[in-house]
Amino acid sequence: MWRCLPLQVERFPIGDRSEMAALSVVPDHGWLNYLNFLIAAAYVFILCAAAVSDFRRLRIPNWTSVALFLLFFAYAALPGKEFNVVHHFSVAVIVFLVGLLLYYMGVFSAGDVKLMAAVALWAGPTDILSLVLITAVVGGLLGIAVIILRKAPPLILFGRMISLDRVLPRWAKHGLVPYGIAIVGGALWLIRIRF
Repeated sequence: MWRCLPLQVERFPIGDRSEMAALSVVPDHGWLNYLNFLIAAAYVFILCAAAVSDFRRLRIPNWTSVALFLLFFAYAALPGKEFNVVHHFSVAVIVFLVGLLLYYMGVFSAGDVKLMAAVALWAGPTDILSLVLITAVVGGLLGIAVIILRKAPPLILFGRMISLDRVLPRWAKHGLVPYGIAIVGGALWLIRIRF
């Protein structure tokens, strides 16, 4: 259903005459705020889907990286966005190439590389260093938590001994860290800048 956007009426002097009423077509940009909100909600949903999948299966679905990539271009097409898309794309390509190197060294998984490149597209040249720093800190904290939980002694709960090894996810038992969660942590930090 379509509805008319309200118009603002401005009064201003024309020539030597006294004030005359004139209509100026200044649309209400409520739809732009709504669209910005929808893109932000989609951004958060896609990131959460990637984090949950990485936590549960140590796999980041390809659709999350592709969706973030396409969503960025929808966001960039909105009126009033003042950034250079080519610079953002260049940063994403550089991060992807560095990620490929880390993948071949066995540090990152392929899903981590693609997700990091998609998030780097959103960060651009001005915020990429902050994104990498926050992602590294969150990843380091996850790694420390996995080490501590693996070495923790059994807990006594309700008079029964419970080994944390029984409740830890499979990846934590093997000393792995779902780095997609760290990438999502850095990506969620971008919300304060982009939206």
